Amino acid sequence: MIQPEAWSKNSDMCLKSSKFYMNKYKNLFNWKSDESILEFGMGDGRNSMESLWPYLPTNFKEYIGTDVSKIMVEHASKQATNDRMKFMPLDIACPNMSKDFISRFDHIFSFFVMHWVQNSRQAFSNMYNMLKPGGELFLIFVERTSADEVYDSLSKHPKWRKYDHERLISPFHFSTNAQKEYEKILCETGFSDYSLELKKWSYAFPSEKSFEELFFSTNPIIAEVAEQDREEYKRFYMEKMKNGSLNWASKCDETGKKIFHTSFKAFVVFAKKPLKNAD
Repeated sequence: MIQPEAWSKNSDMCLKSSKFYMNKYKNLFNWKSDESILEFGMGDGRNSMESLWPYLPTNFKEYIGTDVSKIMVEHASKQATNDRMKFMPLDIACPNMSKDFISRFDHIFSFFVMHWVQNSRQAFSNMYNMLKPGGELFLIFVERTSADEVYDSLSKHPKWRKYDHERLISPFHFSTNAQKEYEKILCETGFSDYSLELKKWSYAFPSEKSFEELFFSTNPIIAEVAEQDREEYKRFYMEKMKNGSLNWASKCDETGKKIFHTSFKAFVVFAKKPLKNAD
């Protein structure tokens, strides 16, 4: 994601479900004094401010917001409202996590990110190691994105396949049971105490422009396409997006205008790292 303003302006569907689940699970969070909190993939920071930060205890020690995109980190840093909030680049699936992050955090949060992380096992292993004993993990992400089938198609296109669209396809897009895959990883990385909820959501965009801007903002390959081919690529990509199996258009009876919709299945993971056994 390289367009923080466009994403922030048009990402109400993510904000709506994030608020819903934060409110639903709020009584399960075991907050402590001097909390150390990590959020990865915080994007532009809007979702953090409106969905997560209202629930943070006032006496938290530190909040570290991270994103793999330096552009997003710079943008979110400008939104900081507290000197205990820090922002930095981080790949949650990096093979060598900084020693400074090991057993550091009481809570780790992420909203609509894990479906972009190709090495899910490494990411969950990192999260497990980053949590303190008894620490809690809360994630919202989707089973498959509406862009997955589009990226799969583009990966086979004679002109566009050179841009490596496979790296953007959800890790279990081709799996017959993505939930089982994630549950297996949770168990194998140490999270024996967890819940995983799956619910279908749909969203109607306020305008065709809003639909287009959102899905343009989440496609980093657009910036990689040669300038002379970029508009052609964008037209091809958007035509596919508007005619995918998870996106569709309906007609408003009152205005006669098209209303663009998208649907997705959201995973919600709440997990705890076990307390250390007494020696």
